[in-house]
Amino acid sequence: MNKLDATALSRRSLLQTLGTTPLALAGLGALAPVLTAGEAHAAPPRVGPLVWSDDFNSFNSAKWRKAPDNWTDKYGTIVAWDPALVTCANSKLRLRVEKRGGKWYGGLVHGRGLTAWKYGYFEIRAKVPAGQGLWSALWMMPRDNAYGYWPRSGEIDILEYLGRTGENTNGYSTLHYARDGAGNHAQNYRAATATNWSQAWHTWSVLWDQNPDGSEFFRFYVDGRAYGEMDESQWHSVNGYAKGSPFDRPFYLILNQTVGGDWAGAPTEGVSGRYMEIDWIRVYKPRP
Repeated sequence: MNKLDATALSRRSLLQTLGTTPLALAGLGALAPVLTAGEAHAAPPRVGPLVWSDDFNSFNSAKWRKAPDNWTDKYGTIVAWDPALVTCANSKLRLRVEKRGGKWYGGLVHGRGLTAWKYGYFEIRAKVPAGQGLWSALWMMPRDNAYGYWPRSGEIDILEYLGRTGENTNGYSTLHYARDGAGNHAQNYRAATATNWSQAWHTWSVLWDQNPDGSEFFRFYVDGRAYGEMDESQWHSVNGYAKGSPFDRPFYLILNQTVGGDWAGAPTEGVSGRYMEIDWIRVYKPRP
C-alpha cells in the first residue's frame, strides 16, 4: 500500500467519526468589512515579505498539479478527480463537481513536489458554494511524511466548509496528528461561525510561526480577523521527537471541491456543476 492509499483509508475513517460527533463552535462576533473579489488585502503587521503568490490569470503548471496525477485519495463519495473540472477564467481558479452516469467527480489541485514551506502566513481568497453534500477544502499536507503515514506527519486544514443548511455558517480550521506511538488519530480545531460564508468572497488565512521561546503556534483568520489559535501544548508531539512536531517540517498546499461522505452528507442532484472559486493566494514569511 502506498502513502496515498494509507492516507485515504485513515481520512475516510476519521470523517465517519466526525459525522456523528457534535462540534462545539467558538463564536466569532463582529467581523471586519468584507472585501470584494480582487481587492487588495494587506498582510497583518506580524508577517514579513511576500515569498509566493498566484493570481490565477492562467493555470500555472510550475505551481500546481491537477489531480488525478496518481492521486488515489478521494474524500467524500467521488469516484475520481477529473482535470477537466479544474479551470481558470477571469483570473479565477474554479474547482467543480459533476455527476455523470450516477457517479460523482470533483476538482483538485496540489503543489506536491513543487513548493512547500515551513512556517509562514498563508492567505486564500475564496468563494465557497452552498448546497447539500458540498464539501470545500483549503489545506496543507507534509512534503516528506518524515514521521510516517497520516496522521503521524500531520495535516493543516486552513478551511473546510460544508454547504448544507445548518453548517453553512461554520468555517472549520483543524490540525490533525497522531495521539500516540501507534499512529492513532487525534485533532484540534477552531471554528468561525458568524455568517453564511457562501454568500460572498472571504479571505481565509493561517499564521504558522514560532514564539520568541521557539514554541510553535497557529493562528487562524477570516478577512483579517483572528478567530482561533493553537500552540504546541494543544497537540501531541511525535513520540521521541521534539515538542512541536510534526508541524516542524515543510507542508504544501491542496485545494479541492468534493461531495458526500458521512460528514458532508449525501449530495443532491442540484449541486452537480457547482464550484469553489479562488481569486488569489499569498504566502508571506513570518516576521523575523
